[in-house]
Amino acid sequence: MVRMMIEKHKRYPYAARKRQIQGQVVVRFVIGDDGTVTNLVLAGSSHHRLLDEAALAAVRDASPFPRPPAHLFDSPVPLEICIVFELM
Repeated sequence: MVRMMIEKHKRYPYAARKRQIQGQVVVRFVIGDDGTVTNLVLAGSSHHRLLDEAALAAVRDASPFPRPPAHLFDSPVPLEICIVFELM
């Protein structure tokens, strides 16, 4: 569900699309007990600033996420996700 929410908020930067820039960005963040995102960092760069910034923005824009189920998680949930920017 987290990935789907991020993908829904992912925006391929116009300048990157125009220049045919593609790449993968790895982001790391923590979902708190209330669903808010903290500690959002770039864990793996695409080597293109436009894509890196778009990936971080997608996570920020998708927040807050649904609360993690208390019966499965007794603390904030750390995640690392790869966000792919690919022209078709």
